[in-house]
Amino acid sequence: MSGSDLQQLARWTAMQRLLAGRVLLRVAEELPDEAAATLRESAGALRGSAQAWQKSATVWHRIVDIADPRAHPKLPAPSYEVVRRGEVVRLPQVIPHPATVIAHSAAVRVGQLLYGPEWRPEAATRPDPRGGSEILADARGTGGLASTLYRLPAAGWQLALAAPQAVSLERGGLVTDVFERQAPTGRRNQRFRPIHSQQLEALAHPYKAVLPAEQASAESLLNVAQQAGAPVPRALLDAGAHRSLAAGAGWGQARKAAMPAQAGLRTPQPQVRVRRRAL
Repeated sequence: MSGSDLQQLARWTAMQRLLAGRVLLRVAEELPDEAAATLRESAGALRGSAQAWQKSATVWHRIVDIADPRAHPKLPAPSYEVVRRGEVVRLPQVIPHPATVIAHSAAVRVGQLLYGPEWRPEAATRPDPRGGSEILADARGTGGLASTLYRLPAAGWQLALAAPQAVSLERGGLVTDVFERQAPTGRRNQRFRPIHSQQLEALAHPYKAVLPAEQASAESLLNVAQQAGAPVPRALLDAGAHRSLAAGAGWGQARKAAMPAQAGLRTPQPQVRVRRRAL
């Protein structure tokens, strides 16, 4: 996962939360006061999650991943001398990480639930939202809507926990043109230089605020589903996974802690080595 992926992932995730909150507010307009108040509370929690994710995307401003520079400051046109010497190069075209694609798709699906099947995030105009009863018909009631939207913060919590590790892995390819935060190098007259350690810390710090915001959103949506009589059995599995990851202080430590327990298993099947992939 590249720096551009992390930035785009945070932006699409923030949009998911904003759209999900608007869905709940739209449905609340056609419900009794008590049920509507619960939905509005969940919408407020999702708004807090969106703000936390958006802040984590903002800190990537003016930081470029040289291996995947899809997100970069606007560069000036090359001079005649640079072109004449043949020093103009094309930026590499990199396929987005699957997590970024999934985040984009989820934002589209929530937006289409609110605005209709023709809506796209890139649209210049925003259509009128659908009626609350129409949304509930597609979502199979308030309980079905809450249990479906619950998946967003439940997965977002794990993404936020893994993000600082992904930032650390990408450190060697991150550069910035903010001079006061550039790492000292022996070269001068360079617009982009490696990021400073303080800048790296600033990239990882906002994810700490995402964790409690996502937990609050997930808990609020579970309360809505419970009041509507809709069970969410996967919530128990998510809670166990969250406890395991939090106890291991991250993904890598949790995986290592699980290995000794697997050593006691005996099976006649040949063992297959799985190549780990960093998130």
